[in-house]
Amino acid sequence: MIIALKMSEKNFSEYYGMGGEYGLSLMAVALVSLVFKFALVDGLARYTLFKNESVFARLSYLPGPKNWAVWAVTTVFVLELSVYSRKVVGATSNLGDLMDLLTSPEVFALIAVLLISGFLLLRSRRAMEIAVYAVISFTLFVLICGVASSISVSSIEPPKSMPLDVLFAAGSGSGLSLLLYSVWLSDKAKNVKTAADYKNQLRDVRRSLGLSFFIVGVVTFLTLLIVDPVISDGLPSASLLLPIGAVVMMFGVVMAGMDGRARAVSKMLRQARAMNRDKGKTYQALITVFMLIIVTSIIIEAPGTVMRVVSAVSAAMFAMAGFVIIYVDMRLPEHARGGTLWTVVALIGSSFFLITALLEESFLLNFGLPLALRMMAVGAVLYAMQRFGALSWLLKNARKMKGMAAMILIFSAFSVFGTAAGIEFAGLVINFRDLGAMMAGLLGGPLVGMFVGLIGGAYRYSMGGWTATACFAATVSAGLVSGLLSRYWKGRIDYRKAVFTGVLAESMHLLLFLPLLQQGGSTEVVLETIRALFLPMTVVNALGLFLLVYIMDKEKRMRNSNSSKEDRCAPNPDEER
Repeated sequence: MIIALKMSEKNFSEYYGMGGEYGLSLMAVALVSLVFKFALVDGLARYTLFKNESVFARLSYLPGPKNWAVWAVTTVFVLELSVYSRKVVGATSNLGDLMDLLTSPEVFALIAVLLISGFLLLRSRRAMEIAVYAVISFTLFVLICGVASSISVSSIEPPKSMPLDVLFAAGSGSGLSLLLYSVWLSDKAKNVKTAADYKNQLRDVRRSLGLSFFIVGVVTFLTLLIVDPVISDGLPSASLLLPIGAVVMMFGVVMAGMDGRARAVSKMLRQARAMNRDKGKTYQALITVFMLIIVTSIIIEAPGTVMRVVSAVSAAMFAMAGFVIIYVDMRLPEHARGGTLWTVVALIGSSFFLITALLEESFLLNFGLPLALRMMAVGAVLYAMQRFGALSWLLKNARKMKGMAAMILIFSAFSVFGTAAGIEFAGLVINFRDLGAMMAGLLGGPLVGMFVGLIGGAYRYSMGGWTATACFAATVSAGLVSGLLSRYWKGRIDYRKAVFTGVLAESMHLLLFLPLLQQGGSTEVVLETIRALFLPMTVVNALGLFLLVYIMDKEKRMRNSNSSKEDRCAPNPDEER
């Protein structure tokens, strides 16, 4: 529980000195955050004990497309592993600087990851619990030494006002890691057969949670008491122990994070019937995959922009988890359901931290949300086409000349509209032009997708600019690639394939065509363009394809329903005779 609460996109050592810089007013922000997190974990505990299963087992039953929540959470869990590379490198580099070691900190980071992974592959539950207790005890010892050294520092500057990123770190640092508590609790919880059993076990769990949150509050308070001069002046106790404490805390965070994610992903995939392997072998396979992801991120030195985007998405998902838990809690019987106060705290906290996460990743809020609203005009047209039979006609005639011509005309209009309805930013247009080409490719094949890409790309090329050639080539590629994928999948497009297509097309657009075919833009300008456009354009285009699959599924269900009605109404020859 404590390890999960301290999982943040920041390194543990980065919090040292924040109390001296911003004052103990930051503690108030941390306390508000802990109140919301306690409400969240209390809801997780009530559900886990009553159902005798983790909350992840319920994700596959949430309203919407089949298993959408399972794959969304799994994706975020995997993406968060890239952030762990920063934790490991940051902690080991501090220790390397202290010991004047010439070896690169990345080497120590790789060794640390291998040791952690090897420890987890042993699958010793008791050994892991002992390691967690050791991490917590040593961290408290280090913090007490740091505070004692801070008391001897006489010159402390007046506190500054807290910027948004500090509020962001204090408020939503756990990502989805807090949900992992449900996995650990479900592995240890006993069967609850009566309401009395449930109340007794919940009382014990709440007692342990209260202790955990109290220790987290103490850890936070002690961390904020440590001031920068303690570290910079090299006082013996702090200068030696604080880097070591950062390494120890890193070991606990990465160990618990990998273990919890492996357990959660294994449970979700088995529940969604996406994996039928032995539970133990699945866990070991996932640990190995997670290790490779972290090692790869360390080797390629994943850029800060990627880390920031992953942290923002993770924080937003963490806030959304609050709404999911409220939804799940409403379906529990009255004696297991949260009270009005719990619901209010969870609702306010989820809303606040969602807004905070969106403000932190301002490009998604300033451009992604308005662009998504404009893209909904395309969704409205598709819905009208489905409602009045036009989409059914297109699908039936997709391989005929008249059907292909109609698709090219309709989806070319979508592509042109995606450019015209774009949002201008620093001489660029953030748009969803590729969406029309991808829709055409998925429904009509590579030829239709390529023609739509040519028309939409030509419209963009006529507008000029240093990205004109790259945007033209990317739009043609989006239509062609989506059509080839549709043919490879034999026309069976589901939500995962649609989102994959959108992410692939936008990745090729911004990470391949833009750097190679741009004309006149400096490296700094290209990188800033990718930084500004990648997240909002990828999200909006993937969302548009998601909406297309939803409408196509609705059309398919309607056809099946009409077919079954016709079969029931058909006369029975035996009865006529």
